[in-house]
Amino acid sequence: MKKRKGKRHTPEQIIKKLREADAMLAAEKPIGQVCQVLEVSEQTFHRWRNQFGGMKAEEAKRLKELEQENQRLKKLVADLTLDMEILKAAGEKPFIVSVRFTLDELDARVGRLKKGSAQQGTEGDAQMPIPR
Repeated sequence: MKKRKGKRHTPEQIIKKLREADAMLAAEKPIGQVCQVLEVSEQTFHRWRNQFGGMKAEEAKRLKELEQENQRLKKLVADLTLDMEILKAAGEKPFIVSVRFTLDELDARVGRLKKGSAQQGTEGDAQMPIPR
């Protein structure tokens, strides 16, 4: 027996089908017949009605966008939590890098490095000393 892959409906399509269903139910058609016309199971129909009942298409679309954003943020939090656990296990503490010199000092350091590398005949291989 093949497992049928379900169709994915957009929020707009779901709202449209729910409106059609409401019209048919108002005409006193049985719910089984309504679901057959909409080509969805009764379980799907009830789930949609609970989730999207009374919403407009724009609201349903916004809900889907917020759910996706929420999933993305949860994944980021999980990744950061894992990183912190790894650092704790390694016995290290998180650190913050700070820059303690002005742009003028940086220009002077870069100028000295360029002069030094030009005198040695190599370009771009010089390393900037770290201020302490």
